[in-house]
Amino acid sequence: MVQKSSSKDLAQRIKQAENRQNMTEQTLAILNMSDEKTDTITNILSFIKQRTGIEATGIRLKENEDFPYYHTSGFPEAFVEKERYLCQRDKAGNIVRDSTGNPHLECMCGNVICGRTNPSLPFFTEGGSFWTNSTTELLATFSEKDRQTRTRNRCNGEGYESVSLIPLHTHNETIGLLQLNDHRKGMFSYEMITLFEKIGASIGIGLMRKRAENALKKSNETAQALLNASTEPMLMIDLDGTILALNSVVAEILGKSQNELVGMCCYDFFPPELKKSRKARVNEVVRAKKAVRFEDSRKGRIFDHNLYPLFNEDGKVDRVAIFIHNITERRKAELRLKKNAQLLEIKNQNLKELNAALKVLLEKQQDGSKELEENILLNFKQLIMPYLTKLKNNHLNSHRATYLDIIESHLKEIISPFAKKSI
Repeated sequence: MVQKSSSKDLAQRIKQAENRQNMTEQTLAILNMSDEKTDTITNILSFIKQRTGIEATGIRLKENEDFPYYHTSGFPEAFVEKERYLCQRDKAGNIVRDSTGNPHLECMCGNVICGRTNPSLPFFTEGGSFWTNSTTELLATFSEKDRQTRTRNRCNGEGYESVSLIPLHTHNETIGLLQLNDHRKGMFSYEMITLFEKIGASIGIGLMRKRAENALKKSNETAQALLNASTEPMLMIDLDGTILALNSVVAEILGKSQNELVGMCCYDFFPPELKKSRKARVNEVVRAKKAVRFEDSRKGRIFDHNLYPLFNEDGKVDRVAIFIHNITERRKAELRLKKNAQLLEIKNQNLKELNAALKVLLEKQQDGSKELEENILLNFKQLIMPYLTKLKNNHLNSHRATYLDIIESHLKEIISPFAKKSI
C-alpha cells in the first residue's frame, strides 16, 4: 500500500509539474502572439483565471513614479478606483518621499515592487513575492512592523482571503506586479506561487520586449514621416548597401515603390564606374565613425552627399544615413557671384590705373603752367619793361606820358598773379 501511495503521489507531482510547465509555455505563447500590450495583458489575465479558477486578477505597470492598475479582471470597479495608485501623498496632495528622494509606495503592493520583503517571514518568498491564504489570520497574527509597512487592508475589507502579489521583473528592474485575489481561503500553495513567479518573469520580459517593439515601431513611423516630409532624397542602408528605409523622393527617382526598394541593394542602381567609389565612401564612414561629405556632378546637375554613421548598442556602426541635396542652383549662384566679384575687381583696377594716369597729366599740366608763367614774367621784364622805361625817360608831352603810365599799370596788373607765385 505504501508503494502504491508513493507511486500515486509521484504521478500526481509529475502531473502538476507538467501542468506548471504547460501553463508557462502557454503564457509565453500568448506573449509572442499578441501584437498590442493591452491585448497581451488581457489575454494573460483571462488565461490565468481560466486555468486556476481565481476570482480576480490584475496587473500593475509602472507609469512615471507610480504603479497604477493597467488592467484588471474580476475586481469590483469601486475597489479598483480606490486602489488604483500606490504613491503615498500628504494632506496637500504631494507625493511622500523617502530619505533618498524615491516615492513611498504604500501597502503590500508597494513592499513587493520596492523589494521590502523578508523571506524569513512565511508570507514572503525568496523571489520577492507575497502570498497568504487568509488575510484575516495574517492581520491578526502579524503586526505592521512584521508587514514592513502600513497596510491599507482594503483587500481584507472587501472580503478577499487568498491574496498573492508577484513582481514583474525585467533584468534588474521591477516594472509592475501580478495580483491574484479570491474570497475563498486556501487557494494557493508554495508550488503555485513559484509557478506564478516564473510566469511573472516571463510577463515582465515579454512586456518590455513589446514595449521596445512598440517604441521602435513608433520611432520608425516617426522617422519615415520625417523622411517623407523632405523634398530631398534620404535613405538608410546597412553596411552591405541594403536599403532599410527611404523617402518617396528616392523611390520616385529610382522608379519603384518604397516597399519594393526596402531590402534591395542601393549599389545596384549605380553605373559600374560609380559602385566602387560609393562603397568606398560608406566604408570610410564605418572606419572613421564620423560623417563624410562629398559632391559629384551628373547630367549637368551637382549633388551634395552627406553620410552619417548610426551606432548599435555596442557602439559599432551598423547603418549609414544618406542625405542628398541638389545644389546645382546654389553652385550657379556662387559662380555668378564669383564672376561678378572678378568683374568688379577688374573695374576697380581700371579705375586705379585711370586715376594714376590723370594724376600724371595734372602734374604735367601744373608743371607746364608754371613754366609758362615764368616765361611770361621773364619776357615782360626783359622785353617790355626796358622799352617802357626808355619811352618814359624821353621828353614826352603830358598826354603821352599819362598813356604810358596807364599801359605800364595795366601790364603790371596783368602779370601780378605770376609775380606773386614766383616770389
